[in-house]
Amino acid sequence: MERVLVTGAGGFIASHIVYQLLEAKNEDGSPKYLVRGTVRPSSLEKNRERMTEMAKGIGGGAEERLELVPGDLLSDEGWESAAEGCVYVQHTASPLPKQRPSDANEVIKPAVEGTERVLRASHTAKTVKRVVLTSSVAAAGAGVPAQCGKPADHAFTEEDWTDPSTCGAYEQSKTLAERRAWEMWKEFPEESRFELVTVLPVAVIGPLVITNPGASMMFITKTMNSELPMIPDLYMNLVDVRDVATIHLAAMTTPGVSGERFFANADAEVSHGFQQMALLLHEIYAPRGLTFTTRGMPNWLAHMMKYFISELKLIAPFLGIKPRYDISKTIDRLGITYLPQRQTILDAAESCVKRGCITLPPNYVHPTSDEAATTAATGGAEGSDAAGTSVDTPKEEAKPIVEDAPSVELAPMTAQAPKEEAPKEDEAPKEDEAPKEDEAPKEDEAPKEDEAPKEDEAPKEDEAPAAEEQAVTDEEPAAESAVGDDQSADQAPATE
Repeated sequence: MERVLVTGAGGFIASHIVYQLLEAKNEDGSPKYLVRGTVRPSSLEKNRERMTEMAKGIGGGAEERLELVPGDLLSDEGWESAAEGCVYVQHTASPLPKQRPSDANEVIKPAVEGTERVLRASHTAKTVKRVVLTSSVAAAGAGVPAQCGKPADHAFTEEDWTDPSTCGAYEQSKTLAERRAWEMWKEFPEESRFELVTVLPVAVIGPLVITNPGASMMFITKTMNSELPMIPDLYMNLVDVRDVATIHLAAMTTPGVSGERFFANADAEVSHGFQQMALLLHEIYAPRGLTFTTRGMPNWLAHMMKYFISELKLIAPFLGIKPRYDISKTIDRLGITYLPQRQTILDAAESCVKRGCITLPPNYVHPTSDEAATTAATGGAEGSDAAGTSVDTPKEEAKPIVEDAPSVELAPMTAQAPKEEAPKEDEAPKEDEAPKEDEAPKEDEAPKEDEAPKEDEAPKEDEAPAAEEQAVTDEEPAAESAVGDDQSADQAPATE
């Protein structure tokens, strides 16, 4: 069996990667991988308990093939031994602050230095064939064309890079960390270096396997817990966490893709804004006794209230923006078929309900298992989304909603057999222009009534990620200092 190192193993995306690795089988039915995961030293024991229970639920002695070791992104200690004997490395660990950091380096330093440590250890190990780095669309424009110098109608591709001088700390951290990874990779001697692939997810939601939702699904938990008085005019390109894990495994094993970046995005053009998601959730949960607001917030009001509500100030630059992406490369090169958006949203919500992340009223009526499966497949009797669009999701193809048990049964998400391609030369993606050093972000101006932000206005340096990026990558909220990686499985859901 080949050993795979997964950094930040207790995170949202990483836990699904671990699950799929442990679930993977050879053609003869034997287990395919051994998994070594790194977690933050302070949460090692808690993560070991939770992930062992998850592995037991897979069966076949999967827990015996799972090993957890400490790993701190800001310390050299333990990384060489963690990579020793590994054939593949999945580097997902990176900081995601709960709130705007007072110093951008609180996020940037662990992201960049952690990436350097993991790549250096992978090279030293001599056994590593390929490293897959979890980057983010935050490093490819973050859904805001102005952040990579493109026109308003630009459809993002993997060739796009974010200009760090135009964005906030989180986007800077993801951009600089990925750029540093490609720089280091090119510096290693070609005859001895490993292969490198990066995966850039949009907003990642879906069922939980071990962790609280944290920042990953904040909109769903805040909406269903009635913490939002009105729904802002925000739009997210979505992807199911199970698909993101599948893409990581495909990026790990597909021949001929070294030196490539791949989007993880099931939504080329945004199909669900925040209000549409709220309407969909209300359609399903109101009949069960759980009600919450679905009323939209006018942009003029959001811009007015941003001076008094910190969350609105963070998202103001992205109101009304509907990002567009070319997602064909991942589908064509890695053979990915994405889950339907509606199913992803409903599976994510039901998982939060099952795990106690949603406060339920005394009269809440829990659906039977058959009813839950029907809801996952059809989204209700009509089988249509909040906007009335027909959803062609046959019941037999739907993946079951995750229950609140460590032995949760996720539908098989093993990567499809990769297409046979002649390996390409190991070339790093082309670099765009270097950020302008003297370019300062524009001042945040209060727009006129019902006026969306101008396309060419970049967010302030200290502002949060774009709407679709607030829940994107495999990071649980770090401690208040915002310097930890994504391994805080014991953190409570993020509140700002």
